[in-house]
Amino acid sequence: MEVVAPAPGAQIGVDGVELLVRFPSDDPLGESPLAETFRALLNGADVTDSLTTGQNGAYGQVSGLLEGENVLRLEIFGRTPWRPGSLFEQAREVRIRMRPPPNLDRG
Repeated sequence: MEVVAPAPGAQIGVDGVELLVRFPSDDPLGESPLAETFRALLNGADVTDSLTTGQNGAYGQVSGLLEGENVLRLEIFGRTPWRPGSLFEQAREVRIRMRPPPNLDRG
């Protein structure tokens, strides 16, 4: 699994973050990800339904970030060619900061 966007440590505004994840199918080890097992968690809450997921990746806008640091955890399972019937889990965590504009009225 390859996280294309957002970049780790990115500063995000109140409109959310664009998420782009690739599921490479040309793995030299022959490991193939199962797109239907992909999950995206924002601070522990499942936001997978807000994304469009296909065989080659996932894309969408994730909103609902908290002010300050947020953790976006991405998980997917895949098959290994040397042990049919067994799965491996691949997970990535991206830390992003939501920083509202200083003039935003929070009252």
